[in-house]
Amino acid sequence: MNNLIPMTVEWKVEADHVAVTYRVANSGAEPIYVIDGSFHVGPGGAVVWSDCLKVGFRLPDTAVLGSRLLPLNPLVHSTYSPATFAIRLAAGEAHESTLTAPLPLVPDGMTTQPVSHEVVIGGKIVLPPFAGEPPQLADRPIICHAANFDLGVIPDDESLSAQPARLANRNVFRLEKAAWSLQRIVTSERSPIELPMRVPSAVVEKAG
Repeated sequence: MNNLIPMTVEWKVEADHVAVTYRVANSGAEPIYVIDGSFHVGPGGAVVWSDCLKVGFRLPDTAVLGSRLLPLNPLVHSTYSPATFAIRLAAGEAHESTLTAPLPLVPDGMTTQPVSHEVVIGGKIVLPPFAGEPPQLADRPIICHAANFDLGVIPDDESLSAQPARLANRNVFRLEKAAWSLQRIVTSERSPIELPMRVPSAVVEKAG
């Protein structure tokens, strides 16, 4: 898919965050949908767009930043059908956006604060798992010496039931559950860059 969807990426490191500006084009004959950031419900119930990057780590020293759909959680999505929102690019169209992540980076699903092994609900001690295992503790600072950017791209398909929508002053399309199985990842070339990150000590020991 990378051949039909050329992408350029620029990196900018500031004191407290890293910014990734990407430009992607649809050189194919059919429409595609691009996962650009994410949406969540903000104060007062208003829908807010977030420019936060997904964060991952690849041994031995590569940060993997991206804008893509994460795997569905069976504990959550077994009770209702998920949907997402994406930018539609017709044949020949291009899209540019800037997304950010705070520094130091922390991989998704991890925390920098120790997680209690028990919580108190209604005066009773409840032990994990509460809704799965607690997040891993990212307690070891490291420096990543390279980075990749991953972009989630979804080819047009009837199963998406794509519907135009206006959210947070952005023109997007609502896509149904099929988006997760149809998503393809367009990956940038590995870029030499120094980014501080926190990961679990066990990860560093494994790499050593």
